[in-house]
Order: sequence, then C-alpha cells, then structure tokens
Amino acid sequence: MMCPVAHYVTSGVGNAACFDAADGKRVWFVKLFAEYEAPQVQWGYAESPLVDGENVIFTPCGKKATLVALNRKTGTPVWAGPALGQGSSFCSPLLVRHGAARMIVTMTEKAVVAFSPDQGKVLWQHPYENYRGNHPVTPIYHEGLLYVTSGYGKGAIGLAVADDGRSVRQLWEQPRQDPVHGQAVWVDGYVYAASHQKADGRWSCVDVKTGRLAWEDAGVGKGGSVIFADGMLYCYSADGVMGLVRPSPEKCQVVSTFKVPQGDGPHWAHPVVANGRLYIRHGDALMCFDVSAASPSP
Repeated sequence: MMCPVAHYVTSGVGNAACFDAADGKRVWFVKLFAEYEAPQVQWGYAESPLVDGENVIFTPCGKKATLVALNRKTGTPVWAGPALGQGSSFCSPLLVRHGAARMIVTMTEKAVVAFSPDQGKVLWQHPYENYRGNHPVTPIYHEGLLYVTSGYGKGAIGLAVADDGRSVRQLWEQPRQDPVHGQAVWVDGYVYAASHQKADGRWSCVDVKTGRLAWEDAGVGKGGSVIFADGMLYCYSADGVMGLVRPSPEKCQVVSTFKVPQGDGPHWAHPVVANGRLYIRHGDALMCFDVSAASPSP
C-alpha cells in the first residue's frame, strides 16, 4: 500500500527512489541511467523530481528517453519522452500552466525544452548553451514569460510563450546576470540574482519585460544563492555572508548581514526559510536562526 506522504529522491549515480515519510522505508527504487541508457554525469546527476498528479518526473537524458514519467505509487513507467541526444544539465523540471496549456519546461545541456505532461511529446525547443553544458537554475515562468539564465559564459534571456504553448520567441538577452547555481528570484516584474563572470560576482536586478539592467551592486559579497520569503530577499554569498535585502528596482537595499559561523568548504547550499526559521547548511554543519521578528520599517 502506498504511504500517504512520500519523499522522492534522486542520487548522483542516476538512481530514483520513493520513501515513506513516516518511517523512512523505501517504497520503490529505479536505476534511471541503466533503464534509459543514460551516461554518468560529471559531478553527479542532480535534480529535484517533479510530482504531477499521479506521476513523478525525472530527466535521465539517455538513449531511450530525455524526460520520463513514473507512477509515483509504484515507480513503474508511464511515458518516456523522445531521446534528443542532449545530456543532463542539473536542471529541475518545472510544471507550467499557460492559459489552457500545460507543459513541463526544463533544460538540457544545449536547449530549453518543453514537454507535454500527459505523453512526453516535445512541444518546443530553444537553443541555449554555455561552455560547460551546466544549467542548474530552473527557468522561471510568469504570465506568458519565461526567464532563463546560466553562468559559464551565458547570461539571462527572456522568452515569450505562444498562446497555444507550442512555441517561444526570444525577447531579450542580458549578459550581466549570469548565476551558475544560486537560483534567481522574480518579484513584481524584476529578477534578482548574483552574477558569476560577466559582473565578477556582483548582485543584480533585471527588468523581466525588457531585459534592462536596473542595477548592479556588491551586495552581501561575491556570488551566491538567493531566495524570497516574507517580502524580503535572503542572499547567501560565496564569501559566507548571509544578508537580508529589500527587493527594489531602484537600488540594492541591504538591511542586515551576518557571517555564517560554522562549517567548512564552499558556501554553495541554498538557504531555506520556514515557519520563522532560517536554515543554512555549510559543509557538514546545519544551522537554524530565528527570523520571526517583524520586518524592519523602510
């Protein structure tokens, strides 16, 4: 019998599994790379599985399929999208509802691709490459626009999705916003992110409709990850500084900062905010901070 609450997990060697959230027991297990003849990914296969109704979606990018849907209760195959001959690029798939259309948008090493969530058919592709084939930042969708970004020599682009969801056209390109794996945040028509190479780690704000660079700033330190919670940006720099930033297209407004006190190695993990708590992992150290106090006044 299927557990009422489940966790879906992928491993660096291309395995997928479902675990009962109550007792941690494994419900099912699938070797994605073996099943779909996919090569091992340098630095390890990495994505967050996407649950869509009774299906859970993965991106093995093998000879037999690029995107696959498994039954979330049993792990048995439901459909397999066509093999595109493009490698996995660490991107987590995104379910998009665009008017009456639904699509799963993800990135391979060479393109932004949309698949039908019902049969796995390719709806459209848009070329997008960098010199390492790495695209860990999941595209962002809002009201007919897709924001796509990546580092390693490639910046952000804006795509307009056709009314029927069967095609896209590029509206703009902004090379100054190029995070590698720190994600980006869309707030009130602007995207906030840390840059990688083009701006040497500076933080930036881009107008989503036009691609205009609203501002660049040193912010909380070089590069890093960003999330949005309770009306504020939580920015975690590669220098180990955690900062609270007020989103504004006018200027970078750093409200407060502190140095992450524990752990070692690169500061690459994404912060998490839940129930008034900020969670930060640095190496083997996991820290929790109380952020439940009222937001500071402007």
